[in-house]
Amino acid sequence: MTELILKNRIPRPKMDALLTFLNTWGIEAEVKQNSRKQTAREKHIAEFKEAIRQTEEMVRDIRLNGTKGYQTMDEFLKTL
Repeated sequence: MTELILKNRIPRPKMDALLTFLNTWGIEAEVKQNSRKQTAREKHIAEFKEAIRQTEEMVRDIRLNGTKGYQTMDEFLKTL
């Protein structure tokens, strides 16, 4: 067995093309991905991106439906 290590992430279409190329040469190949843990910085960035996505979704909803179903901060604090 020979191991080929790809140092960067490759988009799926390119990976499929690479596997097809190897198969045309009669080389059996498979993809195994290393699942490494996210660094604290990567995790923070992912959480931030998710918060932005949720905010954008909320903004779209408010634009389409108005503020019905949303509480003001004063209304929210009264529930605590």
